[in-house]
Amino acid sequence: MSWRVIKNLIGLNITFVPAQHWTKRTLSDAHCSHWGGFVFETKDECILLCWGFGYFSGFKEIGKRFQVDTALLPIGPYEPEWFMKHDYMSPEEAVTAFLDLNANQFIPMHYGTFKLADDIPQEAIDRLINA
Repeated sequence: MSWRVIKNLIGLNITFVPAQHWTKRTLSDAHCSHWGGFVFETKDECILLCWGFGYFSGFKEIGKRFQVDTALLPIGPYEPEWFMKHDYMSPEEAVTAFLDLNANQFIPMHYGTFKLADDIPQEAIDRLINA
């Protein structure tokens, strides 16, 4: 796993953390750039910001390295799961990631703003609550 502290600003560390996701914006640039999340740390708070991540074992590694207080995790898009699973988490996988992180608070995100797949926003919240 590759970790990189980007900035240490007056009491704020920002660390780029690995992710599982594809990177492609044109026909010829597949996997030519990095994709990741950010950990924001102060002496009092540690926040993990993830978007568009597939579930992967790296959440356990992030949880070992940081004491995450708040995890902002995606709960979509995920349908059809056979196609989206590698690059995006289902609500149930997001709960597993939250547990892997051993975080204190979970804020769901990356759902319901734009129609990106076959899932619907209310279903994502219902599945999250059930999980």
